Amino acid sequence: MATEVDDDEGPEWVRRRRRLSFAQRVVLASVAGIVVLAAAAAVWIDFQVNPPGGPGPTVTVNLPAGSSYSTVADILAGNGVVKSPTLFRLYVRIHGAGTVQTGSYALRRNDSYGNVVGALGRGPSADRITIPSGATLGDVAARVGRLRGHSAAGFLAAASSGQVRSAFSPAGSTSLEGLIEPASYSFKPSTDDLTILREMVADFDSRAMAFGLAQQAARIKVTPYEALIVASIVEREAKVPADQGRVAQVVYNRLAKGMPLQLDSTVIYALGGHVTTLTKPDFSIASPYNTYRVAGLPPTPIANPSEASLVAALNPTPGPWLYFVVVAPDGSEAFSTTLAEQNANIALAHQRGLG
Repeated sequence: MATEVDDDEGPEWVRRRRRLSFAQRVVLASVAGIVVLAAAAAVWIDFQVNPPGGPGPTVTVNLPAGSSYSTVADILAGNGVVKSPTLFRLYVRIHGAGTVQTGSYALRRNDSYGNVVGALGRGPSADRITIPSGATLGDVAARVGRLRGHSAAGFLAAASSGQVRSAFSPAGSTSLEGLIEPASYSFKPSTDDLTILREMVADFDSRAMAFGLAQQAARIKVTPYEALIVASIVEREAKVPADQGRVAQVVYNRLAKGMPLQLDSTVIYALGGHVTTLTKPDFSIASPYNTYRVAGLPPTPIANPSEASLVAALNPTPGPWLYFVVVAPDGSEAFSTTLAEQNANIALAHQRGLG
């Protein structure tokens, strides 16, 4: 038979032990609760500082002038780069960070605080532009003008100032047309127009020298600059690679006979480069680039030639041709030596709906 025991009964040391055990349980429960909360907080903080799953997609974050890390934290949170602006401020205060630079940053959503602070410390992301073969200086200026802090007009002014020259620039010329390397470039927002030009022209000079432009031009008895002009014409006139060498030969043949080049591409350049269909009055434009009216080569290249066009200009395909016209939908051209043959080819092009 069980006997009920009164807590107040028994020796003093038994009653004291019972009271201490109850107090200990309360303390232990409280401590356990604090530990659990602290552990949960530590896990939450770590998830914020080092989000699980790795960083997400890249976003462009613009930081205005005068931004402090306090305002930056709100901007980052607004763009999903960090979740807690308050915790990010505390992280920066504990770990330290340099001065925030104004500009545009390519950051990752849900990235670790260490990565974010590192990216901010490196400064704004570089802007990237690509200059394709066949681009004119005006086309290059338009692309540079889309960079932060730049304008097409400012770039063109710098390009014509004479402060940047190519090793292949003729004496007295300030034009950089055709002397810019077709390539992809990355520039910091603080990079000025002259620095951009120097890099583009230096890249062209490096390629041209490695290519042996001066030596190869001398071999066919033209100057390097004349070879560049011919290459730019080939770039614009030859629609398929197989025709490049023959287009170059037509140019040299007509020059040798003292015939005007009569090239539509030069007239289009004279009109600003954005005309797709020429009309009769266009061929009468008063311009040194109008090769229907002015004999010889135009005064500068009419585009940045590709290496393939430059190879064709320096290695023209031997032949007597004086004329060519597009006669196929893929851009293939028919070449001829007499005006009668050219007129027949033009009629064929019209018949095919190409003229």
